[in-house]
Amino acid sequence: MRLNQFELRLVSTAGGAGGSGSPALPEVTFNGKAYAVASSGSSFEVQVSLLNHAPKLPAGVFYNASLYVDGLCVGFSKNLLAPGAIHFEGFLQEGDAQGCAMQAFVFAKPRETETEQAHNLNFQEGTIRVDMYEARHTGIETTTGRYTGPAQANNSIAKLPEGKKFFMAPSLTTGKGEVKMCPGFSTQAIQCLGGPVAVLELRYETAATLLLRGVLKDSDPTHRAILQQFSDTADKEDPGHEPEQDENAAGPANAGPGRASGRGARKRQRQLEDEVVDLTNAPAEGDEVLAAKAQDKLLECDLTGEEQPRWLAVKKEVHRV
Repeated sequence: MRLNQFELRLVSTAGGAGGSGSPALPEVTFNGKAYAVASSGSSFEVQVSLLNHAPKLPAGVFYNASLYVDGLCVGFSKNLLAPGAIHFEGFLQEGDAQGCAMQAFVFAKPRETETEQAHNLNFQEGTIRVDMYEARHTGIETTTGRYTGPAQANNSIAKLPEGKKFFMAPSLTTGKGEVKMCPGFSTQAIQCLGGPVAVLELRYETAATLLLRGVLKDSDPTHRAILQQFSDTADKEDPGHEPEQDENAAGPANAGPGRASGRGARKRQRQLEDEVVDLTNAPAEGDEVLAAKAQDKLLECDLTGEEQPRWLAVKKEVHRV
C-alpha cells in the first residue's frame, strides 16, 4: 500500500528469500483498507520504501520508521536516509552495537481467548502498522546497552461479539520463527522532530476469509488471479479430467488464468445443477389433478426415488376435535 511518498509491503521469505528482490504478497483494497493476502506458516519481512518522487527534506533530516505487528512494537526502528527500501527481518530477540538476533515473522493461526470479549471488530491483530517520523542525528555517540524485544508475539484474539460471523475475526496473526543474525544497532543518537508525519497500515488475511467477507470476488478477474495462488481457494480439476474448452472462446485467446477460473466456475455450476430437483413438472389440470380432487385426495411429491420426482394421489387426513 502507498501513502504519499511512502510504500509498505509484505515480502515473502520462503525458500530463504529476503531483501529487495523478494516477491511481494498480493494486495487488494476494500472500503479504503488495504489487505495483503497470505497463508498460515509462511514467513515474511516488512518492507518500507521512500519513493523517488518524495519531497526533499532539510539538510540533516531523514525519516525514521517504527514498526508495530499485531499492536506490538518489534523492538527497534530503522532510518530511511534516501529514496529506497529498508527491511524489518523479524522481532528483536536481543542485540547491541555488535549484532542482533531476530526471530522471523511467520503467519500463524490465532487462538481465541474465551475470557476476553471483543467490543467491536476493530482488531489490532492481523495488522501491520508503520509510524514515519522526521528525525535528525544529535551528534552524540552513545554506548548502546543490550536490548531485548517483546517476550512473546500476540497470537490470541478476543472472542467475537455475540451474533457476529466467525470470519469477521482475524484468521491470521504473526508468530515468531527461526532466529537470524543481523547487524548491530547504530551508536549515533537520533531525535524525532514531532509526531508521525505518516501512519501506514496494512492488514493481512487468508484468501478464504477475504472471499467470505466479500473483499475478494470470484467474478473479478484480478481477484480470481489472486485466489488461484492459494490452495484453499484455487479451482481444482478432477485427476485425469480433460479441461473443457469455453464455448465462447477459441484458440490461444482462451488460455491463461481466466480460463482455469472459468473451468472451475463451470464445474461448480454443474455440481449445483446435479443437486437441483425439478418440482415444476406437476401433473396438468385435467388428468391426475382432477382425478385426485374427485376422490377427495391430495397430490404428494415422492422424492425418495433416484429418478425425477413422482406425484402420488393420497387420501386426505381428517382431523376432528
